[in-house]
Amino acid sequence: MDKSLNIKIGFPTIIFFVVLLTYNFSLVSILPFFAALLHEIGHVVAMKLCGEKITTITILPFGIDIKKAPSVTSYKSDLFICSAGIITNILLIVIFKTLPQTPNTTLFITSNYLLIFVNILPIKSLDGGQFLEKIISIKYNISTAENVLTITSFIFILLLGSVAVWLLFSSSYNFTLLLMCMYLFCGIFLK
Repeated sequence: MDKSLNIKIGFPTIIFFVVLLTYNFSLVSILPFFAALLHEIGHVVAMKLCGEKITTITILPFGIDIKKAPSVTSYKSDLFICSAGIITNILLIVIFKTLPQTPNTTLFITSNYLLIFVNILPIKSLDGGQFLEKIISIKYNISTAENVLTITSFIFILLLGSVAVWLLFSSSYNFTLLLMCMYLFCGIFLK
């Protein structure tokens, strides 16, 4: 790994994982985050394959933030990098479906399916939003792409938040999706 790479873990991330693991320290709580880690590693590998120099990786409660050195890349490279996490999840599903099915492998496969579903949503900080922004930027200017993405982000966070509230009330305890929606909303609209 590059010596100039900084890896950071913020205090809110530490608190989030301490609370999560204190509440439920089992594979049920760890496997989905392992699937998410592999998703993010897919992005890092794609960036390296495209010749990007990563300067900082910040571990967040719901993913990682990757900062790279300024460079000029093609839209083709950008689209590959945006898709790499989802491609990684698809490959993990294919691999783990060939293994004997246990509750843990089923949970890991399901976690990968959920990561794909959430990440394809056209929300600014998710893969689907970044992919949509690049596609719109090819035909229109970046300002138009950002405006479209702001609108789609708001709509899809609202829809995902509705599902999260329903899930919270129907399960009586699963608050993770609702926390993720609040995190996405704050990260996009309260900067």
